[in-house]
Amino acid sequence: LKQGIAYDFGEGFYGYIRLTLRDATPGEHITVNGASFTCHGTTDEQASTLFVPRYYRWVVITGDENFTPDQIQQLEGLRITPSFHHIFY
Repeated sequence: LKQGIAYDFGEGFYGYIRLTLRDATPGEHITVNGASFTCHGTTDEQASTLFVPRYYRWVVITGDENFTPDQIQQLEGLRITPSFHHIFY
């Protein structure tokens, strides 16, 4: 049985998601928009899509039978700002 919660950032962005969890059990499985994470359950811990930049507006977080939405302490959307360089001739 999976439990989950969905967040709507309101405005979409291209970047990463960072999730801070508290009171996870060792081996607990969390999925953030399809990216899977296994918790160590020792302290507050973060799950991040740092290596998978993509477009986000909705974020769906699900977990195994040990997961409860109140474990989520913070959900951050980290927007990547494109850098434009002007070339002058």
